Amino acid sequence: MNVTMRGSAGCWFKWAAMAETSPEKLNDRQMAFVAAYLNEARFNATKAAEIAGYKNARQNGTRLLSNIVIKAEIDRWRAEMKQSVIADSVYRVARMRELELKYFALIDARAVDLKDEAAGGETGLLVRQTKQIGGGPTAEKVVEYAADTAVTREIRELYKQVAQELGQWISRSDNTTKISVEADELAQRVAEELGLDKGEVLAEAQAIIAGGR
Repeated sequence: MNVTMRGSAGCWFKWAAMAETSPEKLNDRQMAFVAAYLNEARFNATKAAEIAGYKNARQNGTRLLSNIVIKAEIDRWRAEMKQSVIADSVYRVARMRELELKYFALIDARAVDLKDEAAGGETGLLVRQTKQIGGGPTAEKVVEYAADTAVTREIRELYKQVAQELGQWISRSDNTTKISVEADELAQRVAEELGLDKGEVLAEAQAIIAGGR
């Protein structure tokens, strides 16, 4: 039996031959209950039993949820869903790291190009702009230099996204620290993926919070 479900975190899971992979085999209706409980029913046992086709949904939902085999299967798939979410976060953080390197490569290239043209050109944060003054034969082209606020804004937003992925971003309206076990585990995975120290990853996230608020 194949059951396709959508996890609460937004990831799709394919339950292929679930009865064969369970520690103890579940019948089709029990598997339907597990799938519904983790998906449409949103962890509501009564609704899951109703979706799975059981009569007396309230009574059967409680009974099914107390079944140790069904509970073990639910716990197993919740762990799978958690690992999938973490893997997705690691991938996104790695891609954001690549984008960060490209932004700074652009800044470095500008620094070389503009260092002798304008004050502050060596920072790489200036952009050259050409404007036309007047029109017709008397029109003049004027070169101006301005801070590239778009790039700095994008970099800041990028760091914010990384901090959010790590569970380390604190909004202005929230003055409490929210560091979960999942965030710590994700930081470890990110550190391994990028060849960094986990402490450095968390420290950088905290620095982003301090500078981003």
